[in-house]
Amino acid sequence: MSEIRFKSINKLNDSFVLIFGGTKGIGLAVAAAALEHGASVFVTSSQEENVQHAIKELRTTYHSEEFHHRISGASCDLGSSDQLEENLRKLFELASSGSTNQRRLIDHIVFTAGDSLKVVPLSDSTPASILNSGTVRFLAPLIIGKLATKYMRISNRSSITLTSGSMTRRPEHDWTVLAAFASGTEGMRFGLSKDLAPIRVNVVAPGVVQTPLLARLPEQAKEEWRKVLLTGELGWPEDVAEAYVYSMKDRSATGALVDSSDGRIFN
Repeated sequence: MSEIRFKSINKLNDSFVLIFGGTKGIGLAVAAAALEHGASVFVTSSQEENVQHAIKELRTTYHSEEFHHRISGASCDLGSSDQLEENLRKLFELASSGSTNQRRLIDHIVFTAGDSLKVVPLSDSTPASILNSGTVRFLAPLIIGKLATKYMRISNRSSITLTSGSMTRRPEHDWTVLAAFASGTEGMRFGLSKDLAPIRVNVVAPGVVQTPLLARLPEQAKEEWRKVLLTGELGWPEDVAEAYVYSMKDRSATGALVDSSDGRIFN
């Protein structure tokens, strides 16, 4: 009897996934999901310590050499607008060089990176503070789009998946600036989808997800969130990661916005 060939779960087999913000929370969950689907992953964060911790955690979770050789990473500072393009170029060169210095093309880029959420009321904002708020979350994805085609496989099998959030349509008080940049990311997908075609570009919009960032909130605040979510539960990174896997796997999905927000936009 011939071996069964799985058409769905093997779509990411032998692919190479570069994950910005891949050391914690949703990004780390995406790395784990990609590994389980047969991909190699390269995780990056601004702190080398976080990168090494994530690599160790992934190798501990997937404790066999078959997985270990598919896990790598390096740090990349996205917080300086003056150095952003050069830092990204160096990161792309390193990631695509491979462990044997044999060039490898990137199949998928996932962007979940973000700096500490600094909520500044619009009344207290300045042009400088507003621009600084968008360096990592808005400017970096644009420069990634500029550089990506030199390092990616040019095919509809390839994708870039960005991250916005439910705050674009349901902002809290004083979230004007952050919501504006997140909305810009959602709009960015249309232009990038055309400019980078046939590479596909999509955006995932998570809601209130139980990441290290959310862990800082007191339990009472989390309970208040649960009351307004249609599912009655905060999101889990491993569930939201499925949206990114979908974006990578569906070769017809481009310019799409995928909600994974527990229904927050309805309440």
